[in-house]
Amino acid sequence: RVSISTLASMRKTLDIGCGAGAYVRAMREVGSTGQFVGIDPTRYSGDNAYGEYDELIFNDIRSPEALEQLSRHHFDCVISVGMPPQALDFVARNKGKFRLDTGGLMVLVTDSNIRDNQYRDFDVYHGTMAVDESILVSK
Repeated sequence: RVSISTLASMRKTLDIGCGAGAYVRAMREVGSTGQFVGIDPTRYSGDNAYGEYDELIFNDIRSPEALEQLSRHHFDCVISVGMPPQALDFVARNKGKFRLDTGGLMVLVTDSNIRDNQYRDFDVYHGTMAVDESILVSK
């Protein structure tokens, strides 16, 4: 099972669709000292946690430029909360492009209804709220 303490203990996390940084802020609040790389196609103004990231990439995760920038990194965790269905499909089908370390963890939370066997490299859990209709956890 994935827990907050497991996620907070990761050494280097890729936050796909980082938005204004809610995930990194939450991880810092529970004591995470790991490195965070955030990627999002939109730069948010106002209240954001951009200063908590070790690197920010403002680009679509599916773009060759973004994948090139990410190729310099190795991650022990890749996370996304609320990714649009097309981006989630790309990430789930191209898991190897994200340089996840052996034993690393990929967690994708979506408001889309994902079938249990839709992605062979993931276990699918069905949430109880609109924002977590499906939770994919790498096997």
